[in-house]
Amino acid sequence: MKPTRTATATLVALAACPLGARGQAASDTARADTVYSVEEIAVTVARPTTAAGGASSVTVAIDSLRVGPAPTLEEVLRRLPLIQIRSNSRGEAQPKLRGIGSRRVAVLVDGIPLTLGWDDRTDLSIIPLGAAHRITMTRGLSSVLDGPNAVGGVVRVGMAAGEDLLDPVPLQFAASVDDFGNSQFALGLTALQRGVAGDLSLRAGGGYRDRDAFPLPADVPPAAFADGERLNSDFRQANGYLVAGYRAHSGSWLSLTSFGHGSRKGVPPELHVEEPRLWRYPNVSRGVTALSAGSGWKDTPLGRGDIEVSVGIDLGETDIESYATLAYDSVVEKELGDDRTLSLRLLGDHTVGSGVLRSAFTIAETRHVETLEPEGGRSIFRQRLWSLGFELEQAVGG
Repeated sequence: MKPTRTATATLVALAACPLGARGQAASDTARADTVYSVEEIAVTVARPTTAAGGASSVTVAIDSLRVGPAPTLEEVLRRLPLIQIRSNSRGEAQPKLRGIGSRRVAVLVDGIPLTLGWDDRTDLSIIPLGAAHRITMTRGLSSVLDGPNAVGGVVRVGMAAGEDLLDPVPLQFAASVDDFGNSQFALGLTALQRGVAGDLSLRAGGGYRDRDAFPLPADVPPAAFADGERLNSDFRQANGYLVAGYRAHSGSWLSLTSFGHGSRKGVPPELHVEEPRLWRYPNVSRGVTALSAGSGWKDTPLGRGDIEVSVGIDLGETDIESYATLAYDSVVEKELGDDRTLSLRLLGDHTVGSGVLRSAFTIAETRHVETLEPEGGRSIFRQRLWSLGFELEQAVGG
């Protein structure tokens, strides 16, 4: 039988009534002066990264991405939207943003540019990110403060520089092995010492990765694979890092970032050319050290301002072997490269009324020594780049 409106309202009232079966109020067992402690409930949501000039940006935490232990910069960027990663004929992974090539996309690690070498780019497939905790990618020219060669965009890797300390995790270990036998391992140690004047954080660790080959489907031309694997696509790397940061309670900070790797890899021959490069890299090693410091925002006679300085040294060696046939058993030529890049960045901000005036100065000196064997030819390349930029950020309306 379908209840009437009156019956329905009566049922609802009875369900909401606190009276018991004897028609009297139930007794309250809690005392009036009882205090309960409820833990904090934090709600976090995604927020777009603010970029000057209206350029689109995205910031992600490394541990939020689906990548294996000891990831490379190439693996991380392939998980991000808005960017293309392609391998060139030299086997180097290169970025492309809004159709602009890799020589106009800057890569900064704690403010130190990695793309101001002799070739104005870096191989993303061999840059380890075991020490990184955050990546910010900006498409297009959003600022004139990022230094030279940043028209296409900027990839900023955060390891230690800045005013925030990471939550300490004393020991981290991760390992993975896939069904093709490729393996990755990573180990990290962290210590945090809190003091009266400030806090000191130390992080150290390393990783190892071993890839025999890329698997391929069966319809790829026979010259490109052997036993179902991409020809000459092996990769092995050992890397390590040391990161230290000090944050004073007054707002000033000091950080040291040092990481390096030793790698060897093959270059899969291209399929769309008749005579592809038959190359292998028996040795690719690189060491980067960055020392950064910042004053934090301080009161000045004209308002408030801060200043940051970063000094970096980037050392690398690259050995290339060129082979005669796809058997990769006869070396016909060797190319030995020795690279050194020194860089300095100064950044300053100061309030101007209700706005902020920002400035940056970047200078880098690069030396590249190339030796060819068996010819014995030796070439030395040097270049010095610098940039100076100012920006005024002013709120309009409101």
